[in-house]
Amino acid sequence: DAGRDVLWASTRDAGLLKLQPTADSLRLLRQFAYDAHAAAGLRVNYVWPLLLGKGGDLWIGTIGGGLHQLSTDAQGRDVVRPYGRYLPESDVESLLADEAGHLWVGGTGLYRFTPASRRYLRYDVADGLQSNAFKIGAAARGADGTLYFGGINGINYFQPWAIQANPSPPVVQFTGLRVVNQPVAVGRPFNGRVLLPQPLSRPQTVTIRAAENDFSVEFVALNYTNPQKNHYAYRLLGYNEGWVRPGPGQRTASFANLPPGRYTLEVKADNGEGVWSPRPATMQFEVLAPWYKTWWAYLLYASAMLGAIALYRQIPKEDSNYIYGLYEQALSLHMDSQFVASIQRCEEGLRLKADRSREPDLYTQLAISIDNNGDKQRALRVFDSGLAKYPGHLPLMINKAITLSQLKQWDAAISVYQRALLINPYHASAHLRLAQCAVQKGRLVEAYLGFVSYLMINPSGPHHKTAINGLSQIANVSEDVTRYIVSSGTNGEPGNGTGSAAGNSTFNSAGNGTGSEAANGATANASFASVNTSSNSAASPNGQSGTWNNGSQPDNFKEVQEIVLSKIALNANYKPLVKLNDVVCRQLQVICEK
Repeated sequence: DAGRDVLWASTRDAGLLKLQPTADSLRLLRQFAYDAHAAAGLRVNYVWPLLLGKGGDLWIGTIGGGLHQLSTDAQGRDVVRPYGRYLPESDVESLLADEAGHLWVGGTGLYRFTPASRRYLRYDVADGLQSNAFKIGAAARGADGTLYFGGINGINYFQPWAIQANPSPPVVQFTGLRVVNQPVAVGRPFNGRVLLPQPLSRPQTVTIRAAENDFSVEFVALNYTNPQKNHYAYRLLGYNEGWVRPGPGQRTASFANLPPGRYTLEVKADNGEGVWSPRPATMQFEVLAPWYKTWWAYLLYASAMLGAIALYRQIPKEDSNYIYGLYEQALSLHMDSQFVASIQRCEEGLRLKADRSREPDLYTQLAISIDNNGDKQRALRVFDSGLAKYPGHLPLMINKAITLSQLKQWDAAISVYQRALLINPYHASAHLRLAQCAVQKGRLVEAYLGFVSYLMINPSGPHHKTAINGLSQIANVSEDVTRYIVSSGTNGEPGNGTGSAAGNSTFNSAGNGTGSEAANGATANASFASVNTSSNSAASPNGQSGTWNNGSQPDNFKEVQEIVLSKIALNANYKPLVKLNDVVCRQLQVICEK
């Protein structure tokens, strides 16, 4: 650095060194190293490529910490600023500048970064790069301005001024609508009416019923130059004003359980080089309220409550019908979110003791209203009081277990669900809720049996998707555990990449196992020649997998897998007709059998 009369040195584990050459030695002026408590400075100590900019700033590439800039402030102090928020590349393996002042960064792909605007473009194998991986420090600039970058499959070289950005913004088109995971065809009946009377390209309002409040919209950008590099963003006005950016390759916006109302879906796309659609595609939706939230339903609730009050006033307090009236009143008040009034009705009914047959229901409703009023501990005490008098009352058990699970007292909730299933092994939702609690505790076998039992009892029930998803998650966890045991501690190198289709900006590759093919309708404005330097292929890395919540391994997983895969038939006594390990049989009996 002639301007500062210093020598900058990068190190692998000591950060950046500022040295002053003397006649027979180098004097260390300052060391720039990672400091966890500093807002600025290096993010890691592994420094490699260094580049002195035209303005005197020093650009610093790190492995694991991204790009940094060192500049001198007004007081003459050297300040290091990380640029990770502007350039999303943690491994800066090579770094060059062109005549226009752009930085070219080799990492996972090749970036062109403009410091003045802090914007970047990323190129990858879809543009003709030899691979998306580069070698540390393997970069050079020729006398004529040509830039050379070495990667794991060869060398890319190009003249940066010949790389032209694609100026054309894409147009977004809606391509499909799915409601409750069922495709909706234009002009065809869906659930008794035509949901899409016109093609999706025409303005229209799609009416979604309450039972259909789970829908998705598919879309695509009409851009045929490297379409795989398009990025999308969508938002649902009336619900979320912020733009949502789906992952690479995802062209679907999904929504579920939206509040009743009118919404506008907006979708936009860019062409992969930062040029966004000037006008988003729009689609109108109206989500209807469920019948129990309509104005006439609320009128019905009010009428029922008034009727219950009238009944309450007419019936003598010693009459058993009076207790029934109190109970019905409590239910209506609870439905209207008047929890305190509902509590008062239940307490009065229990105090009068005119009808013992209503006491279990009154205990249940009293505890539920107390819970909804925000006092879960008091609700649990009421549940316990009711169960002490009526130990076999299922609603008391199930609702107590629900309150325990809301308090994250998973073991206690599991125990209550198990007692309930001993009384009624065909209570499908108890199996499902038990399984969900067991998942939280990492008790995978009990979770598996609970989900499977729900599907056996009520295969088309309202929560069958939840049960199926639970089984899938448990299977994935078990698969991760197997992979962890087999391959923990192994490492690998990425395999060789391949050439790809040429787009508006292309890196033409040639070499072992690679080729160059022009995409339909695309033109190559510049050629990036490539020389292959290696024909070796390496094994893919085996990463370590995580484990489940409590860190233990699943017991009897093979037996449980046998239960699921064999599609066990059940007899009238709800016993499996296959011979399994005794531990699994006992566990099935606890959960499923009277």
